[in-house]
Amino acid sequence: MKSQEHTQDDDDDEVVLSPEALKALKEFYAENSSSSSDFQENWKLSQFWYNQETCEIVTEEIEKQLVERGGQGKIGCVCTPTLFRHLWDNRPSLRERLYVFDIDPRFETYGKNFRVYDFNSPESLSDVGELKDKFEVLIVDPPYLNSECFQQVWTTLNLLSVKSTTPLIIFLTGQVMLETLQNLSAGTIKETKFKPGHVNNLGNQFACFANFAPKVLNS
Repeated sequence: MKSQEHTQDDDDDEVVLSPEALKALKEFYAENSSSSSDFQENWKLSQFWYNQETCEIVTEEIEKQLVERGGQGKIGCVCTPTLFRHLWDNRPSLRERLYVFDIDPRFETYGKNFRVYDFNSPESLSDVGELKDKFEVLIVDPPYLNSECFQQVWTTLNLLSVKSTTPLIIFLTGQVMLETLQNLSAGTIKETKFKPGHVNNLGNQFACFANFAPKVLNS
């Protein structure tokens, strides 16, 4: 971004903002500084960003499902920061109920909407008390493709998901984990037709799984 020219006259005509205007300006900068589009993948944390098409399709599915059921519960992105960032930047109306659970401290820029999460300690989420049983939508991508990791993440989902209705759960992960997911969910999670894509091509075959009848993911 080009800098503006600065002259002595500018100093003489100093603009004084009201407290309300200052507050609005701070909020504007906070929101824009929270955009993490410049974040690079950290492969040591098993981070692999989804491509734009994947983010848009999953977002469309979530929106259609919430409209149909009139859902007002919270939306949790568990180890899926790419989806969180896409929703945050493109669906500001959802920000109040949108959270990301991840081990990467860079997401602290999102304030209370970020919760430190280590799948090795599924029940030690920061401030989990206020979020327990509150999530109607959970989009999940466990960092490792093994049953132990998935079991730990599943424990987290049970902790977060609403109990008054069936939560909407979407897994974006390796196709090889289908049997593990079906065992954990007692057969309620099934593979969809949609194949997630990543900014950088990966060797593993990825798939999308859901515990509900998709409107977009099976198109």
